[in-house]
Amino acid sequence: MLIALLLAGGCEKNSLPAEVEKQIEIDFAVANSVVQPMTRAIATRGAETPTDMEKTINDLYIFLFPQSGGVIKQYIETSISSNSEYALITGTETGVRLLTLTQSQVGTSDVYIVANCSDIKSSLDGVSSAADLDNVLHTITLPEEIVANNLLMVGKSITAHNFIADHQLRTISLTRAMARIDVEVTLGSEYQSNTASDYGYRCIDFGSELWLLEKADPQETDKVVSTESSPEVVWNQVTTYPATGTINKISFSVYLNEYNNNGNATAPVASVEIKMPYNNSGGILPPPEFGDDLFRFNLPAEVKRNTVYQYSLEAGY
Repeated sequence: MLIALLLAGGCEKNSLPAEVEKQIEIDFAVANSVVQPMTRAIATRGAETPTDMEKTINDLYIFLFPQSGGVIKQYIETSISSNSEYALITGTETGVRLLTLTQSQVGTSDVYIVANCSDIKSSLDGVSSAADLDNVLHTITLPEEIVANNLLMVGKSITAHNFIADHQLRTISLTRAMARIDVEVTLGSEYQSNTASDYGYRCIDFGSELWLLEKADPQETDKVVSTESSPEVVWNQVTTYPATGTINKISFSVYLNEYNNNGNATAPVASVEIKMPYNNSGGILPPPEFGDDLFRFNLPAEVKRNTVYQYSLEAGY
């Protein structure tokens, strides 16, 4: 009898009396980015807080995978703060309260949160197991489709959470599914202008497959995209420069999908090309001899999601 009592006392509860059931709460927060300086002019830093735009969450898809089997899903448009199924939690902490679920229904579950997922919602609607998330991706047609205020993010509970023991799960960290490239160029006198539109940049051979979960494979020739170049090259405008007077420094940021080309000599190399006006006042002809000067540099052989790669460059003869 003693042994039976001890065993019963050590078992995990899988249900609660109806009168003590609580609604499920899941907290989340947008994670910092890892910073990877690519030039010596930038001091090494370990992490960077996302910009306000990068913290934007337009929609959420909550997935709970109970150990008992199956899946519980809830799609949320954050423009609607509450309805009969959920209520967003705002203030010091951010999260969501699932109004139709009880602790006993959820039990012990692995939890995933996907943010800014309207482009892949139809794929997420079909998810019936955690393994299905490995196959979810969004295919882009131009690098410029990835914008700061709609970045795909994903987070997962560190371990399966026992909602019977605690109705609140804290805190799932949402990380961006892509990397960011920050470029700052200090301009010598021969590249200075008073007109911001004289400068531009374009993205070349950026990966077209944006996977929900980490999948850092080599780039493939038929799965890369570049800034529009037909019938003529389209130059993206730089975003930061002196507001008045001579422009002596420019900067911009671009987003790209993760990849790992290490050990693959035939994989397409992602790169960025910058256009700058050339003032031939010193009698030195610019390459190729007329027109704007173009500078192109390759991105790392391996690019990791939720990482900021910082470049500080100097242009001048």
